[in-house]
Amino acid sequence: MRPHILVVDDSDEVRLLATRILEREGYRVTAADSGASALVLLQTTVPDLVVSDVMMPEVDGYRLVERMREDPRLRATPVIFVSALGDATSLERGNRLGVEYYLVKPFTAKQLLATASATLRRHAGLRCARGGELPGAAASGDRQPLEVAPSGIAPLDEMVGGLRPGRVYLGRGAGGVKGVFAVQFLHRALERGDGAVLVTTDRVDTVLYMGSSVGLDLRPHARSGKLVVVGLADRFECALETRNDIVALAAEIAGYVAECRASRIVVDSILTMLCSAPRLVLSAALVTDLVGGLERSGATTLLLCGDPVSPQEELAHAYLGRASFGTIVLRSEVQGRQSGVLTIERLRGMPPPLAGRPFRLAFGTGLVTVDPDAAPHVYDELEALRRRVAVVMASGEDEATGLMTTLGGGLRLRTPFADFLRDCAAAALKATERCALLVARFAFEARSELGVDGAVVPTAQDVSAALAGQEILCWLNPAEIAVVALGAGAADIAALAERVEEWLAAYGRGVGRRLADFRAATAASPAGGASIDELLGDLERALEGGEGAAAGVVR
Repeated sequence: MRPHILVVDDSDEVRLLATRILEREGYRVTAADSGASALVLLQTTVPDLVVSDVMMPEVDGYRLVERMREDPRLRATPVIFVSALGDATSLERGNRLGVEYYLVKPFTAKQLLATASATLRRHAGLRCARGGELPGAAASGDRQPLEVAPSGIAPLDEMVGGLRPGRVYLGRGAGGVKGVFAVQFLHRALERGDGAVLVTTDRVDTVLYMGSSVGLDLRPHARSGKLVVVGLADRFECALETRNDIVALAAEIAGYVAECRASRIVVDSILTMLCSAPRLVLSAALVTDLVGGLERSGATTLLLCGDPVSPQEELAHAYLGRASFGTIVLRSEVQGRQSGVLTIERLRGMPPPLAGRPFRLAFGTGLVTVDPDAAPHVYDELEALRRRVAVVMASGEDEATGLMTTLGGGLRLRTPFADFLRDCAAAALKATERCALLVARFAFEARSELGVDGAVVPTAQDVSAALAGQEILCWLNPAEIAVVALGAGAADIAALAERVEEWLAAYGRGVGRRLADFRAATAASPAGGASIDELLGDLERALEGGEGAAAGVVR
């Protein structure tokens, strides 16, 4: 069937003009001369698209959309505003209501048709992804669209499952946390072998240093060509003057995507890029061209910015919010703490999401989720313990290890190491009712007195980067790893042991060595918590018991 469009405008002239333009293109059109008349029509019909004026008596455009969003049948129906109001406040108000597009009067037939066609096509894609079900009509417990790919950002993935491939998202937040968000987003793609593109107005070395400073080093990928960094610091002010320049920039970025087979793009400081070019005149069409060009590259894109600080930046932000697929907001805690809340402010075609997820910045893993009921000092305590263990082990003698061989051939914990684990587990249980411990011993094929050739020993940062989520690396020496995992049960910690083994084997292959031996023992507390002594007792019995110990997993 032909798409059905409802045109709402109290001006007979504009209503008739819009109706004729759309009907000549083949659309089925119904017209209403007021917001109140439109609400009457909407009681018996659900159009594919609503094109509405904003300033109307009694029921204006904003009120019309509010009433539509209250009706489950109409919640996902896309709306285009047509109005003479083009200020940032009006745009932002429409954006909060989920309006798809804001077409400013006077408009041309080509502009109206292009906007309607793109909106209907995008909405049809969302509907097909859900097997024909309108996204807004989904049950309240089913808020995520299908065909999403995990981003690697734990609080984001837990809220909506990830990001839709090939879509453009707007991200807003404080400088440091926003930078880590970008680095982690790129790093996850690069680590799995994909390419990535970073477009930035900062100096390239500054951006790469940000990654290395948080344990997510992008420099090796930049040297290998898998990460393409486009530095705009010296050219964007003079190069971006017209809408054609924006189209050319999007095409240039798409060329880099094809060159390195990138699956992800980050454009940093997007407001600075758009608002600092002295001769560039902002418009909805200009921003739509930029977003459309990035989407055509096929890569998932993050457009990152800070909070708008000028009327021009507010206008650019409103345009970007309307054109992008969703908006992600990162709010940091005060006083420079490396924690905060991640919120999805808007997601195209979807009802408002649940409350934001708290996050914390963990070295080597980026933004991770935390227990919102845990006091922040618990995580500070865990980090202090990790650093304390690292200092002690670094200053100890080479033969000092955390594990000892028993007469029966098993392994047991040395007392100082057990004390460290006990301290870490005690802090972990303050943060969550569940925690687990993993101790692993490994060796590569070239052995020395310590059991491993020093040329292939991974560093603590290497191992930390391989562990994601809430896992806290608490100890590492040349042949042993110990991990405290927060919020983990027996199955989680067993899976972690397998992941560590796989990572070590891959590390060995990368340096031309085979993983010759890997033994891991795990122990986990029940949901209601357990005493620290019981937890460590389980671990020691697993270490001493050899193959098939009931208290844990030993290989």
